[in-house]
Amino acid sequence: MIASSVWGSPTVGDLAQLPRVPIVSVTAADGALLRERLARGDTDVMIDAAVDTRWRTLPVLEATLDGPATGEELVLLSGHVDSWHLGAMDNASANAVMVAVAEALARRRGRLRRRLRVCFWSGHSHARYAGSTWYADTNWETLHDHVIAHVNVDSLGGAGASALAHAIASDELRGLGAHALRVGAALPFVGSPPVRAGDQSFLGIGVPSLFMTLSEQPPSDVGVRPTGVVPSTSGGLGWWWHTPEDKLARLDPSALERDARVYGVALWRLVTEPVVPFELSALLGAFSAALRRAEERWEVVSESALSARIAALRPGVQAVDSALVHARSVSLPDQEADRRAHALCRALNPVLRTRAGPFGHDRALPTPELPDLLDPPGASEAARDRVDWRHVDVTLRRGVNRTLAAIRAAEQAVG
Repeated sequence: MIASSVWGSPTVGDLAQLPRVPIVSVTAADGALLRERLARGDTDVMIDAAVDTRWRTLPVLEATLDGPATGEELVLLSGHVDSWHLGAMDNASANAVMVAVAEALARRRGRLRRRLRVCFWSGHSHARYAGSTWYADTNWETLHDHVIAHVNVDSLGGAGASALAHAIASDELRGLGAHALRVGAALPFVGSPPVRAGDQSFLGIGVPSLFMTLSEQPPSDVGVRPTGVVPSTSGGLGWWWHTPEDKLARLDPSALERDARVYGVALWRLVTEPVVPFELSALLGAFSAALRRAEERWEVVSESALSARIAALRPGVQAVDSALVHARSVSLPDQEADRRAHALCRALNPVLRTRAGPFGHDRALPTPELPDLLDPPGASEAARDRVDWRHVDVTLRRGVNRTLAAIRAAEQAVG
C-alpha cells in the first residue's frame, strides 16, 4: 500500500511530509509465521528496503469529444489507467466503461451541448494521484472557467458489488446521481460527500464531483471494509483488490453493464441538457449545516454572523435553482442561470471541501466539511494542553475570514 499522504508531486514544502519509516505489507500466512516466531521468543526481523523517489515522466491520455452545437463548457470524465498486478477490476473495468460511454456519446454527437473531455491518469497509487494533480496545475484556467463537473470512474463491476447507494456526489450533483441510479440500475441513492482519495484533484478549484468507486461490496463483507470509499456503508472493494487475484474472474458482466448504464445516464444529462443539472440549494444546505456545527463548537465562529449571511443568500440561490428548472422544462438554454450556478460552485466548494483552496492540494487524509472551521490545525494539541488555545483562536479567525470571502463571492454570483 501507499504510505505517503502528499498529494501529487511534492512541493518543497511537502518534502518534510514524505514518510521515512519503511512499511511492509504482510499476508495472512506470513503473519501467522511471524506470530509463531514471536511466541517462541524469536523477535529479530530484518527489513531490507530500497527507497526510490526519482522523478519520472508519466503518460496522461486526453481526448475531447465535440459536437456541432457544443460551446466552451466541458464535462471531465476520468479514471486511472495504471493498476496493481493485472488489475481487471481496478482499473481495467473502469477504463472499458469510459471508452464505451464515450463511444456511445460520439454516435450521438449531434445532440451534445457540452464537450466531453476524457482523461486517463497515470501515477494513481505510487505517485499519489500525480497525473490528475499535474493536470489540475497545468490546466487550471480551463478547469476553473469551463469544466462544469468531474465524473470519476474506478473499480467497476466487481463480483458481488451490490452497494451503490452511498457513492460520492457533490451536493449539487446528488440529484443527478439519484436519477442515474434510478434509471440505470433501478436502485435508490443516498450519496456521500466527496472524499480525499481517488484522483479527486479538482475539488479545490470548485469543480463539482460525481462518483468514483460506484459499486462496492455489501456491508457484511467486514474483512475488507476499509478499502471502501465510505467504509461505514459498504464492505469495500473485494478481498482481491490490489492483489494478484484481481483477474477477469473477479468481474461480474451484469454488474459491469449496470454500472456502465449508470454512468451513461449521468453523462448524457451532463452533456446534453440545456442548463447544468445542479441543485444549488443542496450545496448551500450542506454549507449551512457545516457552519452550524462549527458555531456550536467555537465561540469565535458563533460570533461571526456567518449564518445570517448564509440565510440572506438562500432566496437568491433558490431563484437560480428555479431558473434552471424552468430552462430544463422548456428545453431552452439560460446562459445567465448557468453563469450564476457556475460562479456559486466556484465560490463555495473550495472552502467547503478543502484547506488549500484553488491553488494547492490538501494531503490524502480525511477532511471534514469546512475544514478551516471544523478541524483547525492545533486544536487536538490544545485539547491536550500541548498548545495554547489562543493560537487556535488566531487560526479560527482567519478561517472565518476565508469563509466570509467565499460567502461574499456567492452573494455576487447570485446577485
